[in-house]
Amino acid sequence: MHLEIPLGSDTDFIEVISDLVCSLQRLAEQHKISLGALGDLGMLADRVQAEVTGSNTVVSFVPLVGAWPGTPINASNSDNT
Repeated sequence: MHLEIPLGSDTDFIEVISDLVCSLQRLAEQHKISLGALGDLGMLADRVQAEVTGSNTVVSFVPLVGAWPGTPINASNSDNT
């Protein structure tokens, strides 16, 4: 199993994250999930960028998980034993 969590603080990275949230707005409305606590989504990237710059930190993107099943070496012979 492999887990990657991209981190960044530049404007382009933060815009990708805010664009992802904005792209989910219609789906959130369909499921009656309020995004009102996030404020004006049009200004989300600017507000996050200001916080990241002000606190000299980074933000994370959605964790990406990869999993590859392993096959035991003798698995192909297990039916013949």
